[in-house]
Formats: sequence, structure tokens, C-alpha cells
Amino acid sequence: GLVNFISQKSDNKMEGKANINFLFGSLTAKTNFNNKFGIQLGVRKSFNSKLSKDLNNFSNRTNLPGQPEPSFRNRSLVVSQPDFQFYDGQAKIWLALNKKNTINLQGFRSSDAMNNFYQTTFRNNIFLFQEKQHLQKDWNNTAYALSHVYSGKTFEMTTQAYVTKFSDNSNFLFDISRKGPNQTINDSISNLTENQVA
Repeated sequence: GLVNFISQKSDNKMEGKANINFLFGSLTAKTNFNNKFGIQLGVRKSFNSKLSKDLNNFSNRTNLPGQPEPSFRNRSLVVSQPDFQFYDGQAKIWLALNKKNTINLQGFRSSDAMNNFYQTTFRNNIFLFQEKQHLQKDWNNTAYALSHVYSGKTFEMTTQAYVTKFSDNSNFLFDISRKGPNQTINDSISNLTENQVA
């Protein structure tokens, strides 16, 4: 990353870390009290900056080999602009009941989103042809867990109860059109899908 900060005490009871770069930033921190109780937190988030958009911009003009530069009226274009964003976070709390038994409580949340726009345009002196596609997808995940860890002299045992929830949403739009001197033809398709698992 461009910037990386780490803060840590000499007795290792508290520690923090931050990372910042062009695409995302992250922050983590953890601490414990007399090795009997501890907390840990962490988050990450992508940046919707102009630089990240330019990295994902695949727009270009297409010409047949050997042909001269077309005028705007006869220009054919291919535009593709995907956009990706995400964030996630986690938290953990642990409690040492004694030397052999420890209780852990954990939580996690994440979200990912993709927004892709694609367009093809073909134009000449007779007609204009356009094809547009717009795809939006979202993924969300949530999880919680409670666990008990027993550490004995001869064996170690972990008992855990957890809850998870996942959702997936997709929205697809498709539009195609052809415009001529005396006629215009349009076709459109829209599809929305929602899935959830808990």
C-alpha cells in the first residue's frame, strides 16, 4: 500500500494497523486485558476514485483495418465500463474463563457489488444500430459464531454454534434498437433475480 501504519505497545497488549492504497483501505485493531479478555476489529473498504474507474474503463473505438478515421456521423463505438466495489468487517471477542476454558464470539459482514455497462453502436449513412447491456449484481454475506474451546493436557476440544446468511441479487437490462430513414425497431429485456440462504 501507499501508507501503512502499525502501532504496537512493548507488552503486546494493544496493536493497530492501517493500510491505504489506490483501490482500498483497511484498518485492524486488537487488544487484550491481562490475557483474560480481548477484542479484535477489522474493516476494509474499496475506493470509488477516478483512478479505479479509469483502470476498469475499456472504452474504445473500432475501425476496420486500412480504413481512414471515420467522421462522427459514421463512427462505430464499443463502450464497456465495469465498476466493482466491496467492503467487509469482522469482530471477535474472547474471554478466558480459566486456563483450560475460553469463550469466543465472532461476527463477519461482507458486501460485493458489480455494475457493468456495455454498449455497442454501429452507424453509417443509412441506419443506426445500438445494443445496450446493463448488469448489476450484489453479494452479501453475514455470519455469527459462538464457540467454546477446552484445552486439556491430553486433548483439545472446540464446540461451536453459528448462524450464516447469504443473499445474491442480480438485475439484467438488455436493449437493442435499429433506426432507419423510415423505421425504428426496439427490443428490451429486463430480468431481476433475488436469492437468499439463511
